[in-house]
Amino acid sequence: MRVTVVATGAIGLLALGAFLQSRWQAHRDESAPAVSRSPASPRSADPATHGKVNQSLAYLQNRRLSAVDDELAAVNERLKSLESARGAEQSENESVGDKSSVGESRPLSNRVLLDWMDKVLTRETSDPNRTAQVEAQIRHILPAAPGVRLEQAECGERFCRATFAQDDGGLPDVMPLFGEGPPFVNYQITSPRDDGRVVVYFTSKDISIETLRAEALQSASN
Repeated sequence: MRVTVVATGAIGLLALGAFLQSRWQAHRDESAPAVSRSPASPRSADPATHGKVNQSLAYLQNRRLSAVDDELAAVNERLKSLESARGAEQSENESVGDKSSVGESRPLSNRVLLDWMDKVLTRETSDPNRTAQVEAQIRHILPAAPGVRLEQAECGERFCRATFAQDDGGLPDVMPLFGEGPPFVNYQITSPRDDGRVVVYFTSKDISIETLRAEALQSASN
């Protein structure tokens, strides 16, 4: 007996495997000796004839069972190939998904954002007029933070960076400067450094930190 079934995809192959296994079991059951009563005849009493008939039946039964076994083996191999292909595709999709969803599932850290802002300030041409204006504004509000001094300021087109130090060598407290007026009237991030300085990054008007964060994320994913 030859079984011909067209199956599509892993579900179809699983159904085919179950069908072939059931047919295989049915053939096994058919090979079991049956008990029957038939009228005695001279030919049925011949042991040699019985032997030949039994051998023929056994041969045919083995052929049928062998065909079923071959079908099952082919199905199993096909299932293994499909599972391997599906596993490889899933791994690739997960890899792509991780890369494309970094900003959605895990927001860009401030450290990575500030590193990107440092690179932008190094790469872009600084704005001397904006820098001079910011320095003057900071020195105007410095009395609000006694003992704190401005060491350096640098501005690009969209944001600035100002470095502060403390006269007594301690960590400068720049929080009193925020809310005192320009230039700290938009968005800012404070970054304490190991050398005791504090660097403040702040954006120009109409530029948000989140806008820069999105740009830094895009740059990191390329």
